Amino acid sequence: MLTFIGITLILLLQPHAATDLGQFLAKYPKVDAYEVRPGILLLPSYTTGGEVCALGLQTLHYTPDMVRLDPDMTGQGVDKILDELVPSAERGEPSADIPRGLYTRSGQSLVYTRQYENVTLQYWWEITSPPERKSKKNGTDGNLVAVTVKWKHRTCR
Repeated sequence: MLTFIGITLILLLQPHAATDLGQFLAKYPKVDAYEVRPGILLLPSYTTGGEVCALGLQTLHYTPDMVRLDPDMTGQGVDKILDELVPSAERGEPSADIPRGLYTRSGQSLVYTRQYENVTLQYWWEITSPPERKSKKNGTDGNLVAVTVKWKHRTCR
């Protein structure tokens, strides 16, 4: 008899809990995300007209099956992903002022910026000290945490 009452209560309370969760989540803005490679998320931002004005790439840290603590994307083919998302024809010509890009280090972070005619690419590293984390691409000790693309002639809402 107690089992019957317990199951009945669970069934009665379950739809109510889902409604409460839906109402609870409604107060937060919804975010678009796409998994462009296993474990790599693409988060777009849009103009008021619906055009993409910025992109962010980062690792997927949580799924119901795992939690990934290592933020590093170095070995994930980030440049190939960027070539798919923003081909060189869409980027335009590289900046004549700094054709190979600019490294900026501040505390435990390093940002590599590449300016093009139409977009700005930025690679964001968390600087660490163990030599086994040395990046082959930029020669720094660090984890590639995120990459951003911003269109120069589009304003995000």
